[in-house]
This record gives sequence, structure tokens and C-alpha cells, in this order.
Amino acid sequence: MQYKAPGDSGSVHSYLTAYPDREAAATAFSNLKSAELSGGGATEFSMPRVGNESMAYTEPRAAYAEPSISMTVRVGTVITLMTYQDSKKNQDSALILLSLAKMQTKRRLQTEQGQAPTATAG
Repeated sequence: MQYKAPGDSGSVHSYLTAYPDREAAATAFSNLKSAELSGGGATEFSMPRVGNESMAYTEPRAAYAEPSISMTVRVGTVITLMTYQDSKKNQDSALILLSLAKMQTKRRLQTEQGQAPTATAG
């Protein structure tokens, strides 16, 4: 799934993975966090917690790419990875990413409760 920011100010890509139960999802989140922060060269930065667990981080910039920021969120049995590409183009990229993470979290909760996902960013 992709969210295109207004104008030419970057975009957010989202990837979802569902696990068979909450314990498996919590273990996967812990493993992802360890791998990202220890081996991938990512730098964690402070963001309010979203969902059951979350982390926000920047990744090293490749010579051919613009900087990006990412946020990984676990809600129940689902982990969502969101990456704001070209984050340098928008000074509010971290706030936009946080807003989208909150929306995705509300939608996951609505789905888990058997409701249609209606939450919006904002």
C-alpha cells in the first residue's frame, strides 16, 4: 500500500504481515527490532508508542537515494512496517508517518473487532 504526500514531498510505503497469534507476532516484532537496530545500521528515534509495540528509526542513506524514516507497529497479530521515502523533502515527514501509523492502528483494531475499517489520518 502506498500513500503519496502532497506535491513532490515523498511517499509512505506500508507492508503488513499477519501472524497466527499474538505471541508469535510479539516474538517477530522483537526479532525485527533487534535485527534492524543491530545489524542494519538503523538509528532509533523517539516517537510516541502506537499500537501494542512500535519503534521509529532512520536508516543509512545510500549514495543514490534520499533519506527515509521508518516505523514498525504491532497491533495484535499484525505487524505493519511503514517507510517514508524522501523524508528530507518534507519537514513534517515524522508527523505524517506518525499520523498514518495511528490510522493504521485504529483500522487494525476495528478489523479485529469485526468492524469495517473507517479510521482516517489526521
